[in-house]
This record gives sequence, structure tokens and C-alpha cells, in this order.
Amino acid sequence: MILVTKTWEETTYDEDGDPLIDDGGFEFEDEPFEFRHLVDELRMHPMPSSWPLEGSTFEWVSTEPEMDRYGVWRHTSVHYAQKNPTRNAKYWRWALKAAGLIKGTAK
Repeated sequence: MILVTKTWEETTYDEDGDPLIDDGGFEFEDEPFEFRHLVDELRMHPMPSSWPLEGSTFEWVSTEPEMDRYGVWRHTSVHYAQKNPTRNAKYWRWALKAAGLIKGTAK
């Protein structure tokens, strides 16, 4: 099991493109995931925090922002939970590779 945190962010903009409301929070924190479930979750979040990803525990992946019918843009992000034991870091990297998010790997 690897511990994962999922966050969300919502933003609305005025006519000039300036943010009006910026809100966010946790969908869950330090949730245990089996490896296969983690890979599936990572595949649903194809936007890396940096490119190329190195597999660092400080990197995360996000969904593309989507706008709802009220004009609110929302996206979620998946993070390696810092409460993981040090030995779990390699599983985060392996899951990113298996999801095709580390450069040079197939999806």
C-alpha cells in the first residue's frame, strides 16, 4: 500500500480574465492505495507538475481544468503523501512509469 493525497482547486474569472474566486482543499489525505489502483488514478491525471517527470515524491499530477455550467474551472491533483515510509518512494516512481507519465515510457 502507498499513501496518496488528492486535492482540488476551483477558480472563476471576471471578464478581463482576472481570478475572482480561488478555492481549494483536500478530497482525501493519506489514503492507502494498492499499486494497480494508484496507476489507474494517475492515468486519470495526465498533467504533470513538471516535464519531464523524474518520479520525485514532490512531483504531482493533475487533471485538465474543466468548466462547469456556472463558469467555475475545477481540477484535481494526486500527490505522494509525505506520511509514507521512505521505502514507498520507489513505488510512486514505478506507478508513474506504469501510468506512462515518466518520459520514455509507454501508456
